[in-house]
Amino acid sequence: TKMASYVGHHVGGIPGAAISLAAITVPTAVLIIVLLGIYLKFRDNLYAERFLRGVRPVVIALLAVVLWEFVPRAFGGTSEWISNWELWVIAILSFGISIMFNIHPAIMIVIGGAIGLVFLR
Repeated sequence: TKMASYVGHHVGGIPGAAISLAAITVPTAVLIIVLLGIYLKFRDNLYAERFLRGVRPVVIALLAVVLWEFVPRAFGGTSEWISNWELWVIAILSFGISIMFNIHPAIMIVIGGAIGLVFLR
């Protein structure tokens, strides 16, 4: 969305940025609304339940792939993991606090950034 806004602004000023941002976000929003309507209509359907039962493990696997790809960027290579122990402490505490207190992810991200600015070198 940032790139679309930038290019739209570069090409057409503020109206171009607004149009490009809408072109990126509106189709996704419409698709989500349509899928929600379909889900609400068929959520008690046996086939829909089976379909979702098969989809959920795939979603977990895709989240695991994101984790697999992001861990080296967050903690360094495996040879650096022990020396970056403070990053692991932040991750583990953030996970626990998120689960125990259900804090919004945006707040956790801001707190993590603040910790990085103040304490990490």
